[in-house]
Amino acid sequence: MTDENRASPYQRLDDWARQIGIYLDGTCSPGEMPRLRAMLAEMRREAQEEATGQTTTPDETARLRQQVAKLRRELTSQRWNNERRSRQLDALGVVWCSGGCSGGMLRYEPDREVTAEMVAALVVNADRAMDWYVNHAGKAAARGERSRAWERANARLRAAIAAALAGDGEADDLARSG
Repeated sequence: MTDENRASPYQRLDDWARQIGIYLDGTCSPGEMPRLRAMLAEMRREAQEEATGQTTTPDETARLRQQVAKLRRELTSQRWNNERRSRQLDALGVVWCSGGCSGGMLRYEPDREVTAEMVAALVVNADRAMDWYVNHAGKAAARGERSRAWERANARLRAAIAAALAGDGEADDLARSG
């Protein structure tokens, strides 16, 4: 076996891991990234050992192939889950960008026209959400405390809206956290 042939499996694995690493950055949650990166690093290290003459046993090669297949399945599953979640957010009317880009509101249907009625429905729904928030706070309070609870809820709501409009990122962080 020549050095060139010995290095090619490492090179193929390294290329694949680099491609996956780029793909992982856009699809995995931050909590999954360290584990997957560690697995890829271990695979790269093992492939490098093989390329430098420290050959692996057939059992080790089979284990690495199983590990690669498992990572591919995980990535495929994560891609499907992320797309499903993004489509659900599209259905809810999440606005992805406010710069007038073609997929800013309907990411998976950029050719579909966003109508004034669609935007109005989002505003009405947002207004209903604000009413619910205030009424829920009032319901949780004791009878004599309801008006003060409504006032406090309204104040918290106005502050949160002002922060979101100011673009300080806190509202975006809250929305992402669930």
